[in-house]
Amino acid sequence: MAKINYLTAIIMCAMHTGYRRANIAFNKGENTVEINEDQLALIEKDSNLLVQSTEPLEASADNPTQGSVDNDHVGESVVKKAAKTSAKKAAK
Repeated sequence: MAKINYLTAIIMCAMHTGYRRANIAFNKGENTVEINEDQLALIEKDSNLLVQSTEPLEASADNPTQGSVDNDHVGESVVKKAAKTSAKKAAK
């Protein structure tokens, strides 16, 4: 599997809030976003967006470049609820 390099970028958007490019919704004005190199290439081609600066995003235990899909632990509450439902059904 190829390693994906992520960057922190400051991007100016001349369009309305909600303008989308490279799977990112931008606010009008300055935006600080974490993007990969493919997204950066798409953003740089858009005349409504201006990349002001970029710097590599270093991977660490506190800031992984590939995170869990469930960062807010929503799945835990679903599992707990399913377990309670199963226990109620088994008790009947």
